[in-house]
Amino acid sequence: MTGKVTAVSHRNRVYLQSEPPVRGGLGSENTFEQCVSEMALAGFTGSEVGNKYPKNPEVLKKALSLRGIEICNQWFSSLLLTKPFAEVERMMEHTDPEYVNLLFDTGHFAYCGEDPLEMVGKYVGRIKHVHLKDIRPEVVEKVKKGNFVNPSQKMFASWVQAVSVLRNMCAHNSRIYNRTIHTTPEILDTDKVIPSPAHNGLYQILLAMKYLKSSAGEWSLFVEELDTLIQNHDSVLSLTAMNMPGDWKAHLSI
Repeated sequence: MTGKVTAVSHRNRVYLQSEPPVRGGLGSENTFEQCVSEMALAGFTGSEVGNKYPKNPEVLKKALSLRGIEICNQWFSSLLLTKPFAEVERMMEHTDPEYVNLLFDTGHFAYCGEDPLEMVGKYVGRIKHVHLKDIRPEVVEKVKKGNFVNPSQKMFASWVQAVSVLRNMCAHNSRIYNRTIHTTPEILDTDKVIPSPAHNGLYQILLAMKYLKSSAGEWSLFVEELDTLIQNHDSVLSLTAMNMPGDWKAHLSI
């Protein structure tokens, strides 16, 4: 059986957490029936729900019962980047502990800047499954600054749209400084200007360009040339009018 397989322990029983690969990928030829049959033959008595599992609970229950396998948990993801502790608390308060427990991912929680031990201390009785990860602070910092970005489709589209608008303005000899630019690229929280400006300016588009960069060396050269340009024309250019914070260079640098 191919795909991601992890052995986990729960209530003194050993389970197999199976995450079959996506359609068309490695192991895509393996059926759900083959996966769970091999689990049973290997001596496992439980499994996490995978993407090949039947959506109908009756069909799933019948297939697993025939093989003596139970579901230990089903993975569910949520966006908890801004207030993860509060969101988890809200979920715990509004769900029945008899039916809903917590799959606690230490890496995700640490990435958000929260204390995993505090969460464990508060909800240890409802944590039924744990994911353990190493967190490298230097990599986390680069991700949050935008040097490693895995955007949603909506976010990526907003970057491309913003760069396209800037390109068209330049192609038609429009002024791009000290003005509102009518495009709204989504940017990372760490790059946002506080308080939020009343309009969009050049800064947001420059960040979109940074996220889309293909060459770190060329981008670093561009930032240095932009810095020189701003310094040479500081009597004309207004950072405020372009929504650029005082430490704009730090945000645009790699």
